[in-house]
Amino acid sequence: MSTLFVLRNQDSLFINRQGEWVSGREANSLFRAKFKDEALNEVFEISARDFGQRITVEEVQATEKGQPIIPEEWVVNVPQVEVAGAEDALAENAQMQGEVRAEGTDESSTPLADGQAEQAKTETAADDSEAEGDTKTLDFFQQESA
Repeated sequence: MSTLFVLRNQDSLFINRQGEWVSGREANSLFRAKFKDEALNEVFEISARDFGQRITVEEVQATEKGQPIIPEEWVVNVPQVEVAGAEDALAENAQMQGEVRAEGTDESSTPLADGQAEQAKTETAADDSEAEGDTKTLDFFQQESA
């Protein structure tokens, strides 16, 4: 049997080929490297993206097919997400959003702080004066050409 190198973080989760942290139950989807320097390069790449990870390189045995054999004591039990209550929460959220729209509230508008509101008024006034100036210029050129 040959050996492979896999990556494990401080929460005992393994990195898979898609760059996600998983429990390690499905060993065929895990990132694996034949050489330790390849695994170390991956550690640096992951650390550059997420400096909070504390990653270790683990040496494991490989099957004849080249898949890592993860010891059972390393596999983490990841809790299952409760899906039954999620549908009720989504329906309630959609109902609440519908009620807000029915009251006439524009969902794209958000309350502005006093300084932001004043700045928005100033920008709107400046835009209006520029547009007015453009109209006068256009009128001038139309009169000249006529």
